[in-house]
Amino acid sequence: MKIQTGKGTIALTTLLAIWSVSMVVSLPGLAVSPILGRLHRIFGHTTDLEIQMLTSLPSLLIIPFVLLAGKLSVSRNKLLILYTGLIIFFVSGLSCLFVGGMTSLIVVNGILGIGAGMVVPLSTGLVADYFSGRPRVRQLGISSAISNVTLVLATSLTGWLATIDWHYPFLVYLLPGVSLLLTLTLRKAPLPDATSVSAADRSRTSAGESDTAAPVAVFRSSGSSGDGSLSQSSVGEGGSSGSDGAARCQGPQTAKETYVGASVGSVPAAVSQGAVSPRRSKGTEPSGPARPQGARTPSAAADAGSVETGWLHGIDRRRLGGLMLLYFFATYAVLVISFNLPFLIQQYKLTSSASGVMISLFFLAIMLPGLAVDRVIALLGKKTMFVSLLLIGAGLLLLYLMKSEFFVALGCFATGLGYGVIQPVVYNKAVVTASRERTTLALALVMSVNYLAILLCPFIVDMFAGLFRSSSSADFPFLLNALLTLIATVPCYRYRDGFVFGMTDSDFE
Repeated sequence: MKIQTGKGTIALTTLLAIWSVSMVVSLPGLAVSPILGRLHRIFGHTTDLEIQMLTSLPSLLIIPFVLLAGKLSVSRNKLLILYTGLIIFFVSGLSCLFVGGMTSLIVVNGILGIGAGMVVPLSTGLVADYFSGRPRVRQLGISSAISNVTLVLATSLTGWLATIDWHYPFLVYLLPGVSLLLTLTLRKAPLPDATSVSAADRSRTSAGESDTAAPVAVFRSSGSSGDGSLSQSSVGEGGSSGSDGAARCQGPQTAKETYVGASVGSVPAAVSQGAVSPRRSKGTEPSGPARPQGARTPSAAADAGSVETGWLHGIDRRRLGGLMLLYFFATYAVLVISFNLPFLIQQYKLTSSASGVMISLFFLAIMLPGLAVDRVIALLGKKTMFVSLLLIGAGLLLLYLMKSEFFVALGCFATGLGYGVIQPVVYNKAVVTASRERTTLALALVMSVNYLAILLCPFIVDMFAGLFRSSSSADFPFLLNALLTLIATVPCYRYRDGFVFGMTDSDFE
């Protein structure tokens, strides 16, 4: 069975290997959560500092190693980085089954965070390498969905295993071993060909003909009704040079050859990114919304916004920085459900089991949009980010205002849906801010702010609670983040035609 990638086909086994990496990125910390309340009995004389180190050290170490893996991916073998991370993850997880002291458990979990950090950017980086256009958007959504459904299932499994023996929850950390076996097939899996170029276009580009003013059929949201309907229009779009066309028509490379041999100077940036489209014949319709008149291609944007030297060369820093701020804020906003919902449930005097059910519902809601994120984008168009932030704000406000289990569940579900759209869309936008060799680095920078938000969320909430003298209120974090999110929808709607908050056809290249 062959899977369409937007630039060729890959085998089903290759797709399963890529998916398997997404299964392990949400695992760090899961095995510890069910036994936190029993650590005093398990080890005796366990201090609060040791408990905090056990829970926070993996996330703290993930951040620098996410960035390190992203940087190494530019000039090193990506598969070697992936295998190293999976082996460290698997071995440290296996070691957790045999540790007998609190100090050793902290150290082993810290090493586990190092391995996880090396794997995290490649969970989306592999998708960017093998897919392009609308299939890439779809696969990034599926990757996000797999990560979140694994989180829900693994959380339930670790809770049950903890009732048998405190060592058993760490069995979930053996899952990277399965991923390691599956991803070994990627060593000989060829990367799909770049988007094919017609013979006429090849002859034109080889003769040096410029496609700068070539008409391109595109989809554009029609009218001002906001119904998301699509109609055709034509815009001018920059094309490729003769060397670009020749380079794009080369035969397939194996993953190993591409990962080892790729470098910034080996091919032109626009070609290496795979974002410069050949001149299309009439009737050809690219997927996705239209790029506004005068908008740049992803490669041109990366070249214009990047520095000429340094490790951020080939990345549009301005656009990527905007995405990082958006992703940090969205992640921070929804984290109050994971951190503060149990206290809210207690304040509302709801059933003790409601907290776990609501949090599971929240992560399931994050999963759902990922399964069809390309259709969501087609429906909402340039209002995708606005509607997503509006859902998050409305969901958090519902949690603050309503005190019944039904409305708490509805609030969690709405918040999860909004975040479930933002996550894969941000990942996809990060890909188009960078040249081909630096897509994993761009993704690493974006994904690192997820863990930064996890670390900083409690401190930010406590800071605002102190300012407003509401530290004893369990519902204050939900009101705070609801208001902040609803305020953020104003610039989001105002700049819905821009890159960060809007949707253009560059997001589908």
